[in-house]
Amino acid sequence: MQAAKARQQIVRYKMVHASRGKAVRAEPVVAGFEQGRIHLVGDFPYLEDELCQWVPGETKDSPNRMDAMVWAITELMLNEPEPEEAIIIYDAMETVRELELR
Repeated sequence: MQAAKARQQIVRYKMVHASRGKAVRAEPVVAGFEQGRIHLVGDFPYLEDELCQWVPGETKDSPNRMDAMVWAITELMLNEPEPEEAIIIYDAMETVRELELR
């Protein structure tokens, strides 16, 4: 924020307060990566180093970039609409029919 103030730039941000530990906060984000729903696009060498090196309860340095990524993805996930549940059936004619689950 100080760098932005020095350059007289406006930066939008959201103040956050951690009520849970980093590992617990990261669980839904980790699940998203494991399920292929979250991807990093581009080069993030410092972030990737933190993601590979941080071991909960063992690593002394705080993973600032990883923590910021978790907060950002969590915020995006909170605003994500719930997916509609459907069963998709392919018939011999390759016509797609959806059956709603109620």
